[in-house]
Amino acid sequence: MREERVFIGPSRREWIFGLAYLFAHVFFLQSMILEILFLLISAFDIVVTDVLFNIIWFAIAFVVLVIFLWSYLRAGFARFLEYGLSNLTTLLAGYGIYLALAFLLNRILFSILPELPSPNNDVVMEMAVLEFWPMFAVAVLLAPVVEEIFFRGVMFAPLRNVSRLLAYAVSSLAFGLWHVIQFLIFDFSPLLFVTALIYVPAGIALAWVYERSGSIWTPIALHAFINAVVFALMR
Repeated sequence: MREERVFIGPSRREWIFGLAYLFAHVFFLQSMILEILFLLISAFDIVVTDVLFNIIWFAIAFVVLVIFLWSYLRAGFARFLEYGLSNLTTLLAGYGIYLALAFLLNRILFSILPELPSPNNDVVMEMAVLEFWPMFAVAVLLAPVVEEIFFRGVMFAPLRNVSRLLAYAVSSLAFGLWHVIQFLIFDFSPLLFVTALIYVPAGIALAWVYERSGSIWTPIALHAFINAVVFALMR
């Protein structure tokens, strides 16, 4: 019988702030950063690449979330250390769940829609070809912390108290939409909603390891590992 572990979620204040910041991060912060970068370009003739923009975008979110959700992250990290190496079993099981679900879903989706676009993956690969190590740092160090706080901490944890099924569904689907939303904003295509489903297996696996371990740092670690493997294969 598996040991029951105490699940650590954000406080109500942290949850409200995280949800509000997620909205601002997607719909306002991106535009503000672009405006500032355009001013710098015109004033100082600075070369701004997509990689630099992503570093700035994720770094700002990383700093803001760590500052305002410090208590939640600290409590989760203490719990992560408390269970030590037993987290490794959870991580490996979560990675296996991710691979199995991704394999099955991709077989279904690409058999129905062989030309299904994946613009986020394409853009990340292009940037990795140009500047591998900066993009590696974003994908492995910054993005996992930011995205896990948003989708597992802010979305999954509160909904879990209402309905586990709802928590898995909402957090995983929102995680998928996160990876296509900027493309939907600038070039709306209904097919992108199908593309979002590609990321649902990862969302489910990440939510599962969070629930099983009780610490947000477990899905952060798994997310970082998944991205690191992808970049290693690119390399």
